Amino acid sequence: MDKFQWIFYQAGVPEMFLGAMILLLLIIGVSSSKDVSVGHVALFSRLTLLGTLFLALMPWGSGVNFSFPRLEVTDALSESAMFVMDDLAIYAKVLILLSSVFILFLGGDFLKRMKIQRFEFYILHLTA
Repeated sequence: MDKFQWIFYQAGVPEMFLGAMILLLLIIGVSSSKDVSVGHVALFSRLTLLGTLFLALMPWGSGVNFSFPRLEVTDALSESAMFVMDDLAIYAKVLILLSSVFILFLGGDFLKRMKIQRFEFYILHLTA
């Protein structure tokens, strides 16, 4: 069996980071008390989006194709690109992440004023 090579997965690192942080924040929210969990999940969800934005802006190379490597194909990147990381994809990802950070700041303040703040809002926003 071949060794695991990160070169095939480097373009998907921001999404992997976001997925791992969503699971971690869900565990924090469920296992903590209500007042503590909402504050921590709110803060860490904003930091998660900023970290994902940082990872999205990292120079992974232009036009990187991401696919699961198959053993019978010598160059999996050129054969089946399931995930393309080009300039348009980076632009769209940055635009979505910046708007998400903006929405979390405004939405969190609104939820505090209306006294309906729950940690599930932040988890749901990250998964959307």
